[in-house]
Amino acid sequence: MPSFVDADCQAIYLGTTRREDVIRAVGRLERHNDAPDKLNETQKEEIRNHPSIIKKVQARNEYANIIKQNGYSTIKAATGTSWHKEHSKAQRKINNKKSKLQTKLLEKSINDFYETVHVDEVDRQMQGILPRNEVLTPSGIEYQLEERATVARLLFQPIDDLDEDQLFDVRVQLVDALVELCHLQEAPRKFKTQPQATDKINSNISDKIIHEEEGIEFVRGDQRMQTVNEGSDDTLRCPFCKQGPFSRQDSLGRHVRVQHLGRRAESDGFFCPYEGCRDYLGSAQHFLSHTARQHGVCL
Repeated sequence: MPSFVDADCQAIYLGTTRREDVIRAVGRLERHNDAPDKLNETQKEEIRNHPSIIKKVQARNEYANIIKQNGYSTIKAATGTSWHKEHSKAQRKINNKKSKLQTKLLEKSINDFYETVHVDEVDRQMQGILPRNEVLTPSGIEYQLEERATVARLLFQPIDDLDEDQLFDVRVQLVDALVELCHLQEAPRKFKTQPQATDKINSNISDKIIHEEEGIEFVRGDQRMQTVNEGSDDTLRCPFCKQGPFSRQDSLGRHVRVQHLGRRAESDGFFCPYEGCRDYLGSAQHFLSHTARQHGVCL
């Protein structure tokens, strides 16, 4: 069982809290207390009357009669004779056949028990009758994402009274909601470590020296960049190095991708370089989509 039950499907699809305790319990299910562990007297009698067993018992009794006819008072007294060996061989065949029949019958009894033990209760619930001695309370889950709430509602929506067209509409809505849910991107986790004060001072000084010839000054306090140049088109100016303005957005996009985004590792996060924006971006692709959505610049 543990090799098959290793994930909480409700947590994956519905966003509920993962139930690790339930997963472990399912992987270590114990047998039902009322499940049979041995054959009853009726089943034992059924095995004794099995045609194969009766035939082998008759063969054994024939060897026993021969032993008595040869003057031996008991079967054990004939130990070492050929008749005793044949009698012992016949007894082993009987025991072997009985063991196989008992194992097969006990396995069948256990399977039949588990197939029917909860049938009555399930039939009552299928008819709309609430479980006995139990109070069903509505779910108190509140979904933060509208798409996830839609998926949960459609998955548990009763469809018995729906016609074919209505059922098709429900399926379409479910697929659309799943697609929208799959396209959502979680905000990346911000790093807790802060750069050293000396590193920040050196970075500010080097940035100011490098761009002094272009008449541009950077202020990196709180991970923001500002330009002191006035009268320029900030929309087409590089948010990283303030180079520009560029004549077209594709030229600016090519500059940003080659000079700035191409040097970053795919997993490196950074704050948005646009002035006044405090969003934390998890990757270069996240920055491009953020820029188009929040700043109106398609790079």
